[in-house]
Amino acid sequence: MDQNVVLGNNAGAVDKKHIQGLHRSPQQNLCPIDSLPFEVLGLIFSCCFLAEDEDIHSPHPRSAPLVFCNVCHYWRDIASSIPALWSHFRISVGGRSACMLDNLKWTARWLANSRSLPLAVTLDACLLKMLPFPGRTISRLTLLQPFNLDPPENPYPGDVAHCVSELTSIHYRSYNHTRSLSRIEAEWLWWVLTEALNLRFLQWDAPLIYEPASKDGQWRALQRLCISSPVHTGTAMDILCDLTSLKSVQLELKGRFLPIEDLPIPCAALTSLTLSVYDGDVSFVEMLESLTFPALRTLDLTCRSLLISPLDRLTEPMPAVLSLVARSHAPLGSISLTLFSMREDQVVQLLELTSHSLEALSIEEPDHSYVSEPPLTLTDHLWERMTRREDSAETHLAPHLTFLSLLKCNIQSTDGVLADMVQSRLCPAIESLYISSLNGERHLADLERLGQLFAEGELEALRCEEERYCDTDNESV
Repeated sequence: MDQNVVLGNNAGAVDKKHIQGLHRSPQQNLCPIDSLPFEVLGLIFSCCFLAEDEDIHSPHPRSAPLVFCNVCHYWRDIASSIPALWSHFRISVGGRSACMLDNLKWTARWLANSRSLPLAVTLDACLLKMLPFPGRTISRLTLLQPFNLDPPENPYPGDVAHCVSELTSIHYRSYNHTRSLSRIEAEWLWWVLTEALNLRFLQWDAPLIYEPASKDGQWRALQRLCISSPVHTGTAMDILCDLTSLKSVQLELKGRFLPIEDLPIPCAALTSLTLSVYDGDVSFVEMLESLTFPALRTLDLTCRSLLISPLDRLTEPMPAVLSLVARSHAPLGSISLTLFSMREDQVVQLLELTSHSLEALSIEEPDHSYVSEPPLTLTDHLWERMTRREDSAETHLAPHLTFLSLLKCNIQSTDGVLADMVQSRLCPAIESLYISSLNGERHLADLERLGQLFAEGELEALRCEEERYCDTDNESV
């Protein structure tokens, strides 16, 4: 029977006699399970979730009855008849979940029992015809384009189209970024995007069919936007300026930027900004100089290197970042700068600008073995400015900092000064510390004391690794 297999593999050791007793008296078993509170039922069912199957095809145990219905037909009867267990129903067909096509009967039963419950639908584009939803409200729609399947002639019927105006979330994902969308696919998807007037979340993991634009009031309710394909810098500016309800944006920038006369432009609602740019891109710097983010809480910038020398680089992005932070006066709680070249005084200035709100700082220098410039060198000056001193009236930098990650930096401080800084900040404490360039010989005391703090529980996470760098003469330092 399928009950022992699932429970034995996922819930640990189970009394065999107890399982057999449940199998012999299924009708007696329905009543007590059915009478349990919904929270307890959800906890029981979640034990049947296979962690290794947690991908985009697998529904989350708290939002879909699909996993629960696969335990056995007794639990399936319960799961499909209690719609109040879930706030949304996620249906996935195709791929590893293709077996669900054999379960359309109990799926239809669940849909009938769920009445007006909003649906979160995940569908392979080529199989959309198999699960029509006439008269139902779909709030979240995820469309998956299989990697090795050619698009059908007409993959998108009108059964989902009627509810487009009610959609609040759309996620389109293509497993094959080299295959262009067919004309029918592109036209249908673009129609969905333009007609979804109540859209609040849009994630696009595929080549762009058109440059996104906001015309005639569309997407005015959009709050979260994530596009994995490169977007022109000018288009990104239009998005940030026109979509005034945006709270979170994740974009990869390319192309030129056309300067705007009325500067700077405030993006009052934005709280999270994630941008990926190219090293030395003048348009990115000009874009940063054109905007302010007074409500920004999270800033995540990645500067991908073009392997150009400092003499050939058109501009350095770090001064523009500092100017943006200073101009915005935002309550920044998290800053991540990946593959940015910077100096120690710029790190100190960044901490000074965000000292009263910063809780997490992550800096990763580029690989300097490919460029003829020194890495970020950190000395006693930074650690002393961050050290909390009882006998000093001067406030130390970033007193609320709990996460610090410094990767591929050159640590040239005196042995023990870093540990002094960490040990002095116990209220609140730096809970997570990641440094990839502590030399085991020059920083023996630092490593020993930091390890002791980790062993005593003062540091929840600690990673210190040794790396070697080369100067301009390719000599080991």
